[in-house]
Amino acid sequence: MASTFISGDKFSMLTLTGKSYMDKNFNRIVETICDCGNISWKRLHVIKKGGIKSCGCLAAINCQRIALRHGLSSSTLYRIWNKMKDRCYNNKHIHYKSYGGRGIEVCEEWLNDFMSFYNWAINNGWSEGLTLDRINNANGYSTFNCKFSTAKQQGRNRRNNFLITAFGNTKCASEWADDERCTVKGDSIILRIRKGWDSEKAIIYPSMNIKVS
Repeated sequence: MASTFISGDKFSMLTLTGKSYMDKNFNRIVETICDCGNISWKRLHVIKKGGIKSCGCLAAINCQRIALRHGLSSSTLYRIWNKMKDRCYNNKHIHYKSYGGRGIEVCEEWLNDFMSFYNWAINNGWSEGLTLDRINNANGYSTFNCKFSTAKQQGRNRRNNFLITAFGNTKCASEWADDERCTVKGDSIILRIRKGWDSEKAIIYPSMNIKVS
């Protein structure tokens, strides 16, 4: 039987606005307003079971206390964890539209427990200088969809579907950026081609060359 809800219903710190949609797994996703003022989208059945009590601010407060007890509140992983949550649940974040705004969430295990995220990271190859990367960009942050990458690897993941044909070969932008003939970064190649540049000129022309005939 489908979950029912009414605009104005409140569960812990979350009040339903009445807006909703069904995701690809047939979960009812509802818009909520947290007592702290943040607007976010949550799975209705999880809210009703009490699995989610706030937009994430309550968990942040609790986990900050845990981190303080363990001396981790100023650690790199704590900052990574906070930024991950901000992108998904803080509608004022500069990148919210690309994350929380399109339904990207943090798994319940990490959302409510910084130490769970910390232990996973330590046991899954994290070291200073690596960034948290989602394997499938259509899915959220979880133990099954995350890994640690170098900045270059993460950039390659973002560009690996943009194929460019030049000099008789077809490769993704990041692969062309590694070509000895290339004079710019992969993102610049993509930007140039989107502006109408010939693909070969987009790869070999130095950035100082603005006019291309």
